Amino acid sequence: MPVSSIFLQEAGICSFGVKESLFKFCFVGKEQCITIHCTRKFYSLRSQNSGEWGVSSHDMIEFIQSISENEMEFISGLDYGQESEKHYEALKELIFNQSCKVTDKQYWFPLEVVELGSYSLQQGHEKEFTICTLLVLLNKPEDLDYKFESGASNYDLLPKKYKKLILDTYVAIGN
Repeated sequence: MPVSSIFLQEAGICSFGVKESLFKFCFVGKEQCITIHCTRKFYSLRSQNSGEWGVSSHDMIEFIQSISENEMEFISGLDYGQESEKHYEALKELIFNQSCKVTDKQYWFPLEVVELGSYSLQQGHEKEFTICTLLVLLNKPEDLDYKFESGASNYDLLPKKYKKLILDTYVAIGN
């Protein structure tokens, strides 16, 4: 079973069926299913009842904007502390003044530390990891297949509320 299937099962799935390259996941307590079409390890997430379940970009941005100063300092220092002040100011600008959308000029400040923060989960920094992951998903939707497969083992370690937010984001972007 692919790692991503394990992540989805632990996110509250009550059943799934496999038919060739089609996976279907149904959530406990919800009349909602997600279908995942697999082609060359690309996962396309589709909600069958679009609009009734998931997360809006407003919800994602609201969560990201709940970041604390300490959490921003942690993320800003992820490049071995190098130029953390520049990363901090660019991260603050990105989150609070740009509705979490990276500009062409921000490919390094703060995008470098945001991407580093989305690669591996550090114990005690689950919210920072989730914020970084959401920022990457919002700004690099062309990398969904790779991000989902490579991040699944980290997602398994998150509290359910963060796991759900990340999964809901994949679904929302995939629709």
